[in-house]
Amino acid sequence: QDNVRAALHWAIEHQEGELAQRMAGALQAFWLTRGYWSEGRRWLEESLALDSGSALAPVVRAKTLYGAGALTRFQGDFARARMLCEQSLEIYRSLADQTGRLKALVQLCRITAFQDDQTAMKIFLAEAASLIETLPDSVVKAYAYIDMVISMVGTSINQLSPEAARYLDESERIHRALNNPSGVAFVVLHQANRALWEGDYSLSASRFDEAERLIIELGDDHLHT
Repeated sequence: QDNVRAALHWAIEHQEGELAQRMAGALQAFWLTRGYWSEGRRWLEESLALDSGSALAPVVRAKTLYGAGALTRFQGDFARARMLCEQSLEIYRSLADQTGRLKALVQLCRITAFQDDQTAMKIFLAEAASLIETLPDSVVKAYAYIDMVISMVGTSINQLSPEAARYLDESERIHRALNNPSGVAFVVLHQANRALWEGDYSLSASRFDEAERLIIELGDDHLHT
């Protein structure tokens, strides 16, 4: 990590905007999973602040904006997170990058749900729902299904709609097919909640046990908390 920090510091100090954003964007998932939210957000924001002109690849900036928005959401700064993700979405749309577009859309679903902006949330969710079925199976798609479910359910609903339940099943199928243990842990955790809401306490307990075992094995601070 010290080597990575030194490299990021060098890139920012020498105004190497694209290099800084490539590194910071690639590291966002690590910072999220391992709990380095403040540090990761700082590196991402500092790299975004560099003026690299037209030489900066739009896809690089879109990924960095998305990464900064995601970490900012986890810190509860929803207004800033929304602005960053909306900028990311705009670039991904201009590039016809449908996977990036889906990532930005589901992040915006989560953000606007936290803001209790139901109108915006439903617009983002509808666009994500129409897009996701056209994409091939991928880790991004599997995670997107879960984020859509969380946005749909909210905190005051004690049961899942048939569509939300299908999304969870699809997410679990894809994560297991792609042998993605972190994704399996995430979706099993939500499947445990699903069983709890449906009153199947035995199944819920077994799924919580499975999720806990996977999360501890992975050392995933994000899911463990």
